[in-house]
Amino acid sequence: MSDVSQWSTTAANNNAAPPDGWPESQAPSTVNNCARELMAALAKWYSDTDGSLASGGAANAYTLTTNSTHAVLADMPLVIFRANHACTGAATLAVDGLAAKSIKKNHDAALVSGDIEQNQIVVLVYNTTDDTYEMVSESAIAKLPDPLTTRGDIVIRDASATTRLAVGGANTVLKSDGTDPAWGAVTEAMQTLADNVTNDVSTTKHGYTPKAPNDTTKFLRGDATWATSGGSVDVQTFTSTNTWTKPASAPATAETLIEEWGAGASGASRTTTGNASGGGSGGYVSLIVPLSTLSGTETATIGTGGTGVSGNTNGNAGGVTSFTMGSKTLTINGGTGGMNDNTGAAVAGGDSGSISGTISANAVWPKGGTTASNSGLNGATGGYVTSGAVPAAGGNSVNGGGGGGGCSSTAGGTRTGGTSINGGNGGDGGANTGGAGGTGTAPSGGGGGAVQGGTSGAGANGQIRITVRW
Repeated sequence: MSDVSQWSTTAANNNAAPPDGWPESQAPSTVNNCARELMAALAKWYSDTDGSLASGGAANAYTLTTNSTHAVLADMPLVIFRANHACTGAATLAVDGLAAKSIKKNHDAALVSGDIEQNQIVVLVYNTTDDTYEMVSESAIAKLPDPLTTRGDIVIRDASATTRLAVGGANTVLKSDGTDPAWGAVTEAMQTLADNVTNDVSTTKHGYTPKAPNDTTKFLRGDATWATSGGSVDVQTFTSTNTWTKPASAPATAETLIEEWGAGASGASRTTTGNASGGGSGGYVSLIVPLSTLSGTETATIGTGGTGVSGNTNGNAGGVTSFTMGSKTLTINGGTGGMNDNTGAAVAGGDSGSISGTISANAVWPKGGTTASNSGLNGATGGYVTSGAVPAAGGNSVNGGGGGGGCSSTAGGTRTGGTSINGGNGGDGGANTGGAGGTGTAPSGGGGGAVQGGTSGAGANGQIRITVRW
């Protein structure tokens, strides 16, 4: 019987005379012969493809004798053999005494040394178009060489070849510049932030700050939402005379804090020797009323600081600061000017400004003296000078301005201006050898005294601040 390659894929065509076929009405005595022939053909096919055939030949010229004994190359199915020797270059195969044909890999590439190793199972298929054997089994040298040397390495392709990229440092990520990959840290510039809320901070996890609402009255709350602070504030501050306007959205019951600072007085001066005390600070007064107490607009009048003087002159008083409140007025006076003397007598510092007008307040404003520079919550006196011609520093204040420093033509003492937490500081007294007194700082600081022809320091202007909360 012919081998499997000669059988037809159409069953009716396998009807050659027994034992090569199974014709119609064949004699019963031929059935066993056909069956045995069929079994033999299948056994030959199996033995030819189970890898048990060993090649012959040498020096890259392989030979093979099959069980099927093919008559033409086109009859061959898979050609499978165990190589009897390794190839050292281009190779050929001759099967069953037929013509030797080239063995190719990757369709049309000639073999190179090492493609076939001794004892390797080689699988070939005859390509009738190219008249070659194509090797469909893997080349013995086709294995990808392992470029990795360290745990965590990865394989990449650089400009010319496959290569190793070493593992990156701790907390780095693999990123690309559009051409090559590299390990590096994630920077802010690398992030593309979209208008979404996927990774926003919440009460259960960390995250990005939610997108700002473009509303200055809102703040980020503890539950990660934007909301108002629970109230609004309107603050209007006046450093020169102007008109206050009631905030339109505030209710009549809104708490309204009115704060006033009177202007600071200037220090005294002496043309020659003698004593010159510092100017008193402007006073401070505050009042809390419901917003309904005030009209739609009110007048804020700011006191002007006492101007510095020269010659044998007492300092100028600071101006009055006032704020209208409907039919009433809240007024705070400026400080009184420093005193001068050339007889050796002590001179008192200027008084702090105090309240006046149609609204009273339960508060105390310091008065100047010759034995102390008086400090206070709402103002301070200017620095005095003792009968021994020893100048003193200006008084200190919490809310009002600081007093101006005293000055004497006799060296000694402390000539510094007083300080304030919420108001301006007083100016320093001038040098005992001459020179200007220091200017008070706003609001309400008193000016320092001056001797030996110096000009005394000017007092600072007053101020008004209206704060409405609702």
